Amino acid sequence: MHYDISSKILVEKCREEILRRMVGLSVEESTLLEQLPQETVSLKRSDFPILVTDEKGQRILVLLEVQSHWQVDVPLRLLDYRSRHLLQQKTVEAISCVLLLRPSGTARGYYEDNEVTFRFRLIKVYELDAREVVRERVLCLMPFVPLMQNGEEVMEEADRLLYEAPCRGQTKRIC
Repeated sequence: MHYDISSKILVEKCREEILRRMVGLSVEESTLLEQLPQETVSLKRSDFPILVTDEKGQRILVLLEVQSHWQVDVPLRLLDYRSRHLLQQKTVEAISCVLLLRPSGTARGYYEDNEVTFRFRLIKVYELDAREVVRERVLCLMPFVPLMQNGEEVMEEADRLLYEAPCRGQTKRIC
């Protein structure tokens, strides 16, 4: 909840870099989809359903959830979102991802019970190396630097890069 507004802005402005660097997709273009109409009793919605076209022209539905803290019901909620979106987008491959911002000893990239096994990509932002983001000057990912491994040692450099960034006409990587 603490990161809801900032994560929404980051995904809106920087989703292609997030998809490339954190999810590992080769993104040609991406579109944040409209939320599905609610046909169930649940008021929950996927954080970021994104339709991606990769460099080969393949369309992929990425369901990206941003979680500041791990919650035990995240995998089931993600499975619910995935199922509802796949019913609507019948011909599209789907990738389900959770971007976890804060350390957790119980977070896991799967759900399993006596009937269902569901695997998804659990991206632990706190295990990513902040030095790489700063070294490569991926400015739109700089807000994640304090949460990343080695973030404290490169935070001043990240701040300097953001402060000195020319924001005009460079919306893909900056601003």
